[in-house]
Amino acid sequence: MTIDQIVGKRIRDRRKKLGLSQEQFALKAKINRSYISMVEQGRKSLTIKTLNNIRKALKVEFSYFFSSIGSEANSWILLNLWFRHDLVISLPYSVL
Repeated sequence: MTIDQIVGKRIRDRRKKLGLSQEQFALKAKINRSYISMVEQGRKSLTIKTLNNIRKALKVEFSYFFSSIGSEANSWILLNLWFRHDLVISLPYSVL
């Protein structure tokens, strides 16, 4: 599985656990329902800003999406975050 597929599955699983339809979830996350569908299928990559909206709507921390993915994937994520100078977030050490 790719990172996009893993994150998409975690989003879908959490959304369903909360009993939200894609439409209800899209409204809470402030994104288009069809985009949610593609994300959940692993067909779209997320920006950190969009992932933050999703995180808030799902009531989870960033680590929820990335824990147990593997050190190679975590290194890639952290490298991308490092070069995003306009982004200021705090990831728990467990993600590192």
